[in-house]
Amino acid sequence: LGPKEAGDEPYLMARSLKGIPVLVGKDRFQTGRLALERFSVRGLLLDDGFQHQRLWRDLDILLLDSRFGFGDGYLLPRGPLREPLSGIQRAHIVVLTKVEERAHGHALENVIRRLCPRVELYHSYYQPTGLVGPGEEWEELSVLRGKKVFALSGIADPHYFFSLLRRSGAHICGEAIFPDHHSYRTSDLTCLDEKVRKYDYLVTTEKDMVKLSQLGPSPVPLRALRVEMRLYEETSFYERIMSLW
Repeated sequence: LGPKEAGDEPYLMARSLKGIPVLVGKDRFQTGRLALERFSVRGLLLDDGFQHQRLWRDLDILLLDSRFGFGDGYLLPRGPLREPLSGIQRAHIVVLTKVEERAHGHALENVIRRLCPRVELYHSYYQPTGLVGPGEEWEELSVLRGKKVFALSGIADPHYFFSLLRRSGAHICGEAIFPDHHSYRTSDLTCLDEKVRKYDYLVTTEKDMVKLSQLGPSPVPLRALRVEMRLYEETSFYERIMSLW
């Protein structure tokens, strides 16, 4: 299935994880059963499943943005929390994301330790690695140096994406922000045509690229910033995961 039918993130995962089944379904329990019955898998990795209690899990991994933590501590719709803070006690592992320096996040760590003293705590960051074109062509980040870039994103945290792009050497002279998971139409690009033509590159996220590339050629070279998530304690983290098998 394409991104329109399956969703942008599952499509992107399936394209990257060759030979690994990626299933999408509203009923996580039934989807899990299907994975076991049809594909004879030895394990299931559930995306965004911390609140899906119908599925038995051997390990709960909770990701927490180190910059925002628990926000104002209130539940939706007043605050950002989906459940009370006591819910963190179900987590076996907490991974702090967007930790730019290993020393960062100590205040948040103290809160986590107070709520869940025995939880395993890891730290991660995002590393730009290169640029990918619509046809999977690859370019080094160095091609952005000295170039005028128009940045476009339809993700939950566009400004963090822009910061990664600047860190990669891009000189962002214009930008456009669309809602998360936005379904791009030809008219979206048409209205940007005149703005984009005066730039050297139109750079977006890989999640946006899979939808934008289906709308036809861009007036300037279209590239996606490839970003990898890395852990400061990478060896011990993966040893912990693989110990389940």
